[in-house]
Amino acid sequence: MCGLALLCAPTMSSVALLPPGLPVQELWEQIIDLLDRYRDLKSCALVSRSFRPRAQHHLFQHVTFKTADSTSGVPGDELAACLRLVSILATSPHLHCHIRHISLPFSGEILARVCGMRLSRLLEIEFLQTDNCPSADDPSFGFAHDLVALPSVRRVRIDVRRWSFEDGPGISPRALSRIFQSPAPHLEHLAFKLGNSRVQGAPATPQLACTHRARIKSLNIMFSPEIGDYLIHPACPFDLSRLEDVQISSSMAPAIEQALEIGRFTIRRLECSADDLAWGLGLNRFPHLAHLTIIAYGSELPDVINGLAAASGNCIESLILVVPVDAFENWAKKDDIARLDTILSSSAMPALQKAEIRFNKDGSTKEHLTTRNMLRSSFPKLHVKGVLEVPRFDAVCGATHRH
Repeated sequence: MCGLALLCAPTMSSVALLPPGLPVQELWEQIIDLLDRYRDLKSCALVSRSFRPRAQHHLFQHVTFKTADSTSGVPGDELAACLRLVSILATSPHLHCHIRHISLPFSGEILARVCGMRLSRLLEIEFLQTDNCPSADDPSFGFAHDLVALPSVRRVRIDVRRWSFEDGPGISPRALSRIFQSPAPHLEHLAFKLGNSRVQGAPATPQLACTHRARIKSLNIMFSPEIGDYLIHPACPFDLSRLEDVQISSSMAPAIEQALEIGRFTIRRLECSADDLAWGLGLNRFPHLAHLTIIAYGSELPDVINGLAAASGNCIESLILVVPVDAFENWAKKDDIARLDTILSSSAMPALQKAEIRFNKDGSTKEHLTTRNMLRSSFPKLHVKGVLEVPRFDAVCGATHRH
């Protein structure tokens, strides 16, 4: 049982000692909102009826069909978790309304049971990677379609290991067409992670006509250059003309470039890798781009510099460059950092208000602090201009928070 439950469990004597008019229930709920461990929330739900609704809200808000042992690859773990949830919801139907996010594999048995749940407030669906992804004719994709078509759904993420240009096992264009044939009317956020290599094959195009097109505002493409042909096809169920937020990682290809061209006048926020800049992602294509994040994994700083230089006269207000510590120290020994400092502080970036260098989690704390102390001396022009933002200690060390 968690310490909060032992300390704050309401009793007649404890309530009597509190000042009159104090919003006791609201205070307890605020404290419960700060808990992030499953067992602590579960203890709160069991220790007091006053705690139960708020604790249940967090316990069932994000449902993932993966048990503690499923990482070992034991078959049936996800199905067993699904059956337990079905049993819980059957005895406590009021818990349906708490489910906002659901993560599940492409499994017909699991998808069929999930479709039987009353998910009227479901906001996000994530289809998890699996080694046994069914073929396009499998009933699993029909059930996936029913979930994606729920009116409340706003975000869909497809994270699989196998992309197939044919109708064999794997996510194929026809499988995607089945899933998104009738997308939710308010679907706004899409994410694709279809593999980690550039697959060769015929263009990925839709095979079924959609009933309507979803107006997408946020698009995330990770290691998935193949999806570009699908996104630019006239029968694609997604309207990209209102794109505002784009994340792309090692996925640049001619078709991806064409897909982003559709929303070039509305894209305001972009996150990309230095690889994508090297592969042809032109920042000057987005005249209203205001917030840019570039992730550099190693020695690609020249690509970053060339990409920024080519976007001269842009509207970028904030730039975040994420780099490994050792790479930054190597750049500092060359002229690359000086070149970057010059470009960011010149008329090529007239609207720049914030430039921040963030370090990933590689390296020791000492290395992080040493590099942090180098920032002002490494970017003297940005420092004088007043736009250089030195990361805090917790940001440098990669601290994570629940929210």
